[in-house]
Amino acid sequence: LSQPSKNTNTSPASFVVGSVKDIHLVSEKSFFVTTTDNKVVYFENDAKKWEQALDGSINGTGELISLYANDKTQLLIATDKKIHVFETSGQYAGGFPISMVDQTIVQAPVFYRWKGNGFFIAPVEKGRMVQFDNQGRELTIIRTQLNSIEMQPVVWVSANKPFVGAMGENRFEMIQLENRKSFRIFNANNSEVVLKLPNEVKLFGVHHKQLVAYDQRGGLSKFDMTTGKIQTDRKS
Repeated sequence: LSQPSKNTNTSPASFVVGSVKDIHLVSEKSFFVTTTDNKVVYFENDAKKWEQALDGSINGTGELISLYANDKTQLLIATDKKIHVFETSGQYAGGFPISMVDQTIVQAPVFYRWKGNGFFIAPVEKGRMVQFDNQGRELTIIRTQLNSIEMQPVVWVSANKPFVGAMGENRFEMIQLENRKSFRIFNANNSEVVLKLPNEVKLFGVHHKQLVAYDQRGGLSKFDMTTGKIQTDRKS
């Protein structure tokens, strides 16, 4: 990629309406903008500091991370073939971008920390996920029982163990990250959102005017938005 172009005279208002994809606030006076034509732009004190065009379509929305758990913030953003981690200076974090030679990224990657170290998980084809360290080095391939992954993975801690959850074909699979073994898989029809709670995750969706919610054991609760009644079908 070419070096980010510099321009300190352009304000956010100069964007044509509809070109902004997402805005990621770093502070009250600084933020990243991603655009529908696959650019990353950084603003500070109402001025554009730099922009970078990506050679591919942005996968998902991107997210702000703290790669080294210090007071610095980076933007994690991916296309189908590269994982980018931009510093606010416009430079890449060490080891990035990651180029995917033999795999194609199918959903936005996720960043997490465990025991003081940072890791990335990128979902790729055939229900697999690739794990990297915080310097962009590939560690392992995590295989699931799914044929495809259709949502961004979620990483959380339950019972003092790290898990990654993958959703595809209306099923949700929990995998222990330390041994990369499948822990549980269950049907989770109509799930659209995964919410991390203390020590657990829940999956939510709407079906036939009912709010449906699954806990991480596969237990199903339904809330009828018309009558207000709750129906629960818990699994042990």
